[in-house]
Amino acid sequence: MSGITTTQSAIAADLDAYDSAMWFTGAYLISMSSVSPLAGRLAMIFSPAVMVLLSSLCFAVGAVATAVAPSLTVFLVGRVLEGIGSGGIMTLCMIFVIQLTSKKRRGLWIGLTNAVRCPVPSPLPLPS
Repeated sequence: MSGITTTQSAIAADLDAYDSAMWFTGAYLISMSSVSPLAGRLAMIFSPAVMVLLSSLCFAVGAVATAVAPSLTVFLVGRVLEGIGSGGIMTLCMIFVIQLTSKKRRGLWIGLTNAVRCPVPSPLPLPS
């Protein structure tokens, strides 16, 4: 799922939000999946390089907001911003792979990109 699942209990304790812990991951995933199609369309209108910069900035702002969140609301807003940035980065990564590879090797590179992106966040041990 994501790296937050390993620290979800500690975060819920800090924010006193055990009943809302499901939204820690849900807010991220909903915003990420909602923004992905929009990011693809915006990359057709604007430069993909500009879109990567904006997506990375959005993710960074969300990460800072999440890290210093004094309340559940601020934490969830940070997770939504992270999801928006991540949805853009994920989509733009695929656009770059398609633009930079030949048709013959494209499937290999998309497969390698997904192989690295998908399993990495889950097993990472995070300090609590």
